[in-house]
Order: sequence, then C-alpha cells, then structure tokens
Amino acid sequence: MLSRFTAAGFGLFAFAVAVLAGVWVNNPFTVVLSRGLLALIVFFLIGLALGAAADAVVAEHSRTREAGIREQENLVQDHVDESTKIGAATIPAPHRSAA
Repeated sequence: MLSRFTAAGFGLFAFAVAVLAGVWVNNPFTVVLSRGLLALIVFFLIGLALGAAADAVVAEHSRTREAGIREQENLVQDHVDESTKIGAATIPAPHRSAA
C-alpha cells in the first residue's frame, strides 16, 4: 500500500516539475507533454521500488517488535508460574506494630 502512494507521489511530482520546466522555457506543447509523461513513468517506477523497500522495512520491524513483546510476555508468565509454585512464602506478611 505504501509503495503505491510513494510511486504516485514521485510520479506526479516529476510530471509537474517537467511540465513547469518545459512551459518556463517555452517548449512546444508536444515536447512538454512527452517529457512530462516520460518523467512520470520513470519516477513512478522509482517510487514503486522505494515504497516496496519501505514496506519491507516496516514489516520486518513489526515482526521483530511483536517477537520481543511475545518474549517479554512469556518471561512474565514464567515468573508468575514460579511464584504460584512457591506459594504464599514469596509474599511477605504485612508488618504489624505492637500497639
């Protein structure tokens, strides 16, 4: 999904820059439009590749983060299981003052 947005953004930006540059220097309409479309296609492909790389990075980070969270949950669960095996001996009784 991110790759399509990136590709569209790159392509449209390149098209706009090419058209504006062509109009600025008074190039003929067909030259401006053909160069704009060429820039759109080339930068769409570049944006698609960069977006795919970004998608892969985000997915890998998500998997790594999820694995770390699951590992922490397992450690906490193991600690809770050990505490219940020992019983009430792990929980100190409240200190009462002699009054």
